Amino acid sequence: MPNQTVDSERVHDQVQQLFSWQAEVRKAAQNALESADEEERLAITEAVLPEARRDVWRVWAIAWLMLAVIGAAFFLSQNTGDPVSRGYPEYALTWLCVVCVGAAIHVCVANRLANRQGAIVAVLDRATDYRLVYTLLAYRVRMAERFGETSPTYLSLTSALERLLPLVTLEHIGDDKAPWRRILSPFLEGPPSNPQLTMEALRLAPAFGDGRTLKSVERLAQQYEWGGAVAIAACMQIRKAAAESEAALQAALERQRQNTTLLRPSDATEEPPSVSLLRPSLRAADDSPDELLRPEHPEPRGGPESTI
Repeated sequence: MPNQTVDSERVHDQVQQLFSWQAEVRKAAQNALESADEEERLAITEAVLPEARRDVWRVWAIAWLMLAVIGAAFFLSQNTGDPVSRGYPEYALTWLCVVCVGAAIHVCVANRLANRQGAIVAVLDRATDYRLVYTLLAYRVRMAERFGETSPTYLSLTSALERLLPLVTLEHIGDDKAPWRRILSPFLEGPPSNPQLTMEALRLAPAFGDGRTLKSVERLAQQYEWGGAVAIAACMQIRKAAAESEAALQAALERQRQNTTLLRPSDATEEPPSVSLLRPSLRAADDSPDELLRPEHPEPRGGPESTI
């Protein structure tokens, strides 16, 4: 996460400038990214992606609203009389206005989407912090679900991940394994759509994997080829990486199992007094003084000298 010392207002202003309609403002904002420090660049990148998504919905909402207004105006014009009574020039002028406004809406939407894509590309091309990987992976999944794997934003995210994911180490994942498992496990299931990202997921599998991950890794290690866009050389590299990952993941799971066993509380219960080795005599209070142990030949009361 970005440092809390980063000025949120400054970050918001820079994001808005990246989405500006004016090319000079966008260019200046992109140049400002070069001089920004690492924490500020991280904050800007994490703010651009959700802001771009909201901007798309705003643009399409405005476009549909304008189309609704045009449709209503055209419907009213159609019911004010027939072309013969109104004259063909006026009727043709109405159609021309509708076409022009529709073309203007199309240009505005396309321009706005291009600005949005340019802002995302500019930010992602300058991303160098491994902490962005989790955010980019999560956003990449949503982009694939909503717009498909051929959208420009999806391709830009993939390119950034190919550059940043190798920077993540096993120590970076730490104990927070579940989120990483959720976003990296899809790379280990099914035919690999991106062999490079699949191999990086195999490298990190010992840090986040569980029993289900181990089964996926074993399947990749045994798979001979997938065909399609996955080349034979890539299949061999994936099998080799999967075999190494399988051994490391098995060792990690075994260590985890042993640690869990060693730290488990004992099930032994306290023994009842009846089986205790040390216990008081039950007849101690009933013994009389005459029955206590004494020497077999007691000396006279006056001692040895009393017999003389």
